[in-house]
Amino acid sequence: MINLEKNERYLEMVKEINEAPAEEKSEKIIEVMHELIEANSTEIAAQYKSDYGELQANKDHAQKMGLRTLTSNEKEFYETVFPKAKQSITLTDVNIFPETTTDYVFEEIKTNHDLLRYFKSVPAGVNKYITSEYTGKAAWGELTAAIVDEISATIKGFNVDAYKLSGFMYVPVAILELGPVWVDRFVRTVLVEVLEDGIEEGAVIGTGETGPIGLVKSLSGAVDGVHPDKATVALTSFKPEEFAPKLIPLTNGGKRTLNKVLLVVNSSDRLGKVIPASTVFANGNYQSILSYIPVEIIESKHVPANKMVAFLPNSYQMGLTKVGVQYSDDFKFLDHLRTYRTVAYGNGRIVDDNMSIVFDITNLTPFVQPVTVDGIVQTQEVV
Repeated sequence: MINLEKNERYLEMVKEINEAPAEEKSEKIIEVMHELIEANSTEIAAQYKSDYGELQANKDHAQKMGLRTLTSNEKEFYETVFPKAKQSITLTDVNIFPETTTDYVFEEIKTNHDLLRYFKSVPAGVNKYITSEYTGKAAWGELTAAIVDEISATIKGFNVDAYKLSGFMYVPVAILELGPVWVDRFVRTVLVEVLEDGIEEGAVIGTGETGPIGLVKSLSGAVDGVHPDKATVALTSFKPEEFAPKLIPLTNGGKRTLNKVLLVVNSSDRLGKVIPASTVFANGNYQSILSYIPVEIIESKHVPANKMVAFLPNSYQMGLTKVGVQYSDDFKFLDHLRTYRTVAYGNGRIVDDNMSIVFDITNLTPFVQPVTVDGIVQTQEVV
């Protein structure tokens, strides 16, 4: 993709839009979109042709280039929906990618995304997913003794294919000419870009009405399908005596071990509040004061200001039951591009409300290193 920040022509485009008369602004925006798409398409196609040539010289480079061996179903799908020849086709129904492709797409989204890699993914093709967490315990006894404690499970479920996430992608004809394996590489790359932000947004702030139930929402109390915000817990310090006790609900009454806690916050609050409140200068280095509990701080632009979400790895379950694509000649920009509409069917929710906590960090204060003067602990440095 072109680097817009460093592209001089892009800066000129922005200036042209800003300076265009009001009655011409819409037309100017469309003109700029066309040029950007064409520039992006040309660069991508050139890179793929270069890679294609390199691969012909060295077959061992396939994995490095992100190419994979397609199943017979995948090859047939790409040859049908992304034909080499520029022909007029209209797909009235959504053509569903093979499950193997959908699984690859979601795993690549997770691999490249700090937040989503801690989600538990529902396998493609599953329409109803059952969630559970065991309770109870196992007991030792004589071989002939009756079972005295039964391991039980709290069973819940959700419809994975309940909602739809859609977007557009533009496929250069030059890439179509390279064949199914190269189209697969391009499509997976674009689908990751198109889908990942929408998936993250739904997983963080989704209301559950037309998409996932977000981490900041409560599983209970929905009105007309809209789930309310979870009650927040005020947090003013990361000192162990304040922060650690507030994480107790995540232990489910002591029945759940906290091997790791994920703290999700937007980048502004991470820099302005979380880092100052969780960092100390000691032994010549800046160190985290959160060493008393295994945590990882993750940024998400979708977390509301002055909020921080603490949740457990693999407690949020997200699935894409299928990913589809449609193409129509009724919507296209340039002759050397095919315009496809991508559609992903999926859903997501946390297993249980007690697996996440939403903190109000409005009054989170910077950490002050205590010092000892004449045997007395001071809360600030003595000047």
